[in-house]
Amino acid sequence: MNGNEIKKYLSFAAVVLLIVVFMVACGGGVKQTNEELLQSAMAAAVGPKADWQKARALAFKAVKQKSDDPNAHAMLALALEQCGQLDNAIDEIRKAVELDPKNFMAQFTKGRILFERDRIGDCIAPLKEAYKLKPDSGNVILLLARSSEKLGRNKEAMTYYATLARLPSYKDRPEPYNELAVLYVKQNDNVKASAFFNEAYKKAPTNHIVVLNIGIFCDVYLNNPAYAIKHYNKYQELTLSNRELEPVRIKLTKRIEFLKQKYKL
Repeated sequence: MNGNEIKKYLSFAAVVLLIVVFMVACGGGVKQTNEELLQSAMAAAVGPKADWQKARALAFKAVKQKSDDPNAHAMLALALEQCGQLDNAIDEIRKAVELDPKNFMAQFTKGRILFERDRIGDCIAPLKEAYKLKPDSGNVILLLARSSEKLGRNKEAMTYYATLARLPSYKDRPEPYNELAVLYVKQNDNVKASAFFNEAYKKAPTNHIVVLNIGIFCDVYLNNPAYAIKHYNKYQELTLSNRELEPVRIKLTKRIEFLKQKYKL
């Protein structure tokens, strides 16, 4: 091969190389489907080393590739939420719901994000839609109960908590009974409150929240200082290793001393 031929060959090779580079840069490789992109996004978002920025990038790519994909918008909303872009997350989840009103995850996520942003009045509608789509979802029922309670709709909240208590996944959990007890306290029905507190305690005798609530109930509403002190002491024992609850323990110690002095216990 002479000099001119070598130059022509190198020029040709350079052109081929540029074409290859151009094709790669323009996505000339194997193009991922939206389903594959979303699977990759979910994989990036799970586990102890979750990479939500990577998940956001993949979900954004899926949205850009297929803007009418509600699952892509829902995944992007989740990623944006985890990255601290809450307003953008709400915008994306709204798009997902608009594209597919029957999408349970989209409706639930919209309701949950709005609830967590304390937009209680706005979160009820999507949560109720999610409930229609999946009436056995404990997460949906719990948020509906809490939302109703925050709005002062106590009877509605009671109905949701009672429904929650009947779910197999909640049969051994104290939360519905504890919350029902608190609601009955608000209605000055100490008999029913006692019954539900007892049920909550049976389900979880070492649950510090239940134990504390029973202590306060005995102290303030039943005027039973001995039982109050018993539960306050148990709370102290259960939370001894939790430094964050130290302020609560200090207050309870003072309250115990006060009750002992007042009632000569």
